[in-house]
Amino acid sequence: MYKKPSSRRIKKFYAPLNLIPILDSVFILIFYLLMSAQFVKIFEIGSDLPIMADSPPSNMKDALNLTVDVDQDEIRIFTTVNETLYKTIPLNSDGTFDLTTLTGILATLKGRYPKENAIVIRPSSLIKYDDLVKILDSVREKGSGKSSIDLFAQIIFGNLGG
Repeated sequence: MYKKPSSRRIKKFYAPLNLIPILDSVFILIFYLLMSAQFVKIFEIGSDLPIMADSPPSNMKDALNLTVDVDQDEIRIFTTVNETLYKTIPLNSDGTFDLTTLTGILATLKGRYPKENAIVIRPSSLIKYDDLVKILDSVREKGSGKSSIDLFAQIIFGNLGG
């Protein structure tokens, strides 16, 4: 007599999973993510922190202690520990900061105090970012290329937002 075959003995063959539609959708998703991403260049302005010392400086009278206040209508340069007003630089006739005069004054001070590298900059909160960057560049060095002179490399920000 003929018996029906057992289901245990019958091997079932499954069709392989079709991965092509899944891979297509992943590649399209990657393409859209790359096209929607925003690539922004971020620039950083280096500024050193003040150096802490255990002992007070020996020659406080000979120190320059250069401080530059930047306001909307002028730049004021202070020297010495008592913050004596050294110079005031008004804006140009077109409303921009007179950076050549500022660089010249700082070069003169650097000639008198060649070992000084620190400067304190106190910008007003109303100063535009681009103007502040130009002031920082003019404080660091005079000239460009091989004829540049290093002025004050250690920039310390004081009274930010005041």
